[in-house]
Amino acid sequence: MKCWILIIGIIGFAVPSKGALLVGSDSVGIEKIGGKSYIIHQVDPQETLFGISRRYNTPVNELVQNNDSLKDGLKIGQRIRVPYIEPKMIPEGAQVHHVTPGETLFSIAKSYNISMDKLMEANALKGTDLSVGQALIIEGVKEPVKPVVAKKWKKQSL
Repeated sequence: MKCWILIIGIIGFAVPSKGALLVGSDSVGIEKIGGKSYIIHQVDPQETLFGISRRYNTPVNELVQNNDSLKDGLKIGQRIRVPYIEPKMIPEGAQVHHVTPGETLFSIAKSYNISMDKLMEANALKGTDLSVGQALIIEGVKEPVKPVVAKKWKKQSL
């Protein structure tokens, strides 16, 4: 009987807690600095900046800009800040747009029917350069405007 209690106790410790499910096994926690939120990620062996950027859907250049230590390269055990936008940081009536390959600031503004200036202001952008995967806040628009495609008419024979 005592043996079964011991086995059940050991299994109980092996089952992950709910807190472990909230913060992934690859992240250490969350940190706020100057109004921005960051996921703290600890680098594992054979990880690359590209792999980390894909995991968190954040451009590599944003990782480098937010971590001065990355200028010397990525090291095992190193803790880096991964920027992200908390849902409560998104203004009411706004949504997040992730930049895809080939998109420009102009094309994104046009697809949401807003001005480039408004888009730049909402995201505190100083220039028009964007990175694939970069998150942009789009204010005042429920859904992107879809381009109207002209229908092809079939010739009807008389």
